[in-house]
Amino acid sequence: MPNTVAVLDIEVENELSAFSPFRCEFTPDSPREMTVAPQVGVMEKRYSGHPTEVTVRFTPSAYGIPIIGKLVFETEDFKKVYEIVGKTAD
Repeated sequence: MPNTVAVLDIEVENELSAFSPFRCEFTPDSPREMTVAPQVGVMEKRYSGHPTEVTVRFTPSAYGIPIIGKLVFETEDFKKVYEIVGKTAD
């Protein structure tokens, strides 16, 4: 429904045995209805038992076809890209 918020939490495991600064953001061509937080931070070491969690929010402004955003999670040593699909109820 328009003006409601859907929330998705994504856990990302560090691939390194060291603390890793990261950036996480949607590509410029992704819809504005999608946001992510935090956008920057530091990942804990691998095997610490604590993955990094980012929260995606989708706030549709109208009914219609699903919209797709590309979320990029990146450190100096690795990069993960997620395709996020937002849609309203039928």
